[in-house]
Amino acid sequence: MSVARQLTLRLKLDSALSFDNFFTVEANLMAIAELRRQAAGQGEQWLYLHGPQGCSHLLQAVCNSAQAAGRMALYLPLKDVAAYSPVDVLSGLDAVDLICLDDIGAIAGKAEWEQALFNLYNLSLQTGVSILVADELPMSGLAFQLPDLISRLQSFSVLGIAPIKEEERKVALQFCAQKRGLEVSDQVADYLLSRTERDFASLLQLLDQLDGLSLQRKRKITIPLVKELLCC
Repeated sequence: MSVARQLTLRLKLDSALSFDNFFTVEANLMAIAELRRQAAGQGEQWLYLHGPQGCSHLLQAVCNSAQAAGRMALYLPLKDVAAYSPVDVLSGLDAVDLICLDDIGAIAGKAEWEQALFNLYNLSLQTGVSILVADELPMSGLAFQLPDLISRLQSFSVLGIAPIKEEERKVALQFCAQKRGLEVSDQVADYLLSRTERDFASLLQLLDQLDGLSLQRKRKITIPLVKELLCC
């Protein structure tokens, strides 16, 4: 399989991810407002987004929103492409309006990639392309080596995404279910939260599996259906 074909398979943007189906807590309202502005071409040119959950969803929401507004936007999950040459991944970006780089820490310490990212920043100075980068860690937690790149990244405006609190998990789960067209009762939500992994990303994966099983069995999502899935 050619490099171009492999990259095409890895770089697919999830068109279903939007700002409207992202569960938003009050602490994140200002950050999301700034992301909306960047998607519309009205906000900061360079943004750094970090948080333990939700960044990948939001980067793709930014891209989808920008594309809906007629802008050319590109989403690059760097952890999926870090093994490739940046020459193959980052070529032909002159005409792009917005570049979203997810999991930027995946290329930290890779000299060729760090130089390519520094060059991309310089390109943005010439063309006006907006750059949004994200990672679970704050910038200080990333092990970049190239001093010029570090100084450029430090010029980015920083947005933090607060994680969902324990007391918000049930409401968040039911919100995400509703956005998928699913009905999850209070009893089912409580059962899921008490018997599954605690990180919310794993919970959403389980919700997608329940959706598929519900369709397959032609049954509503109930505690017996959840038990059937969990025992498999």
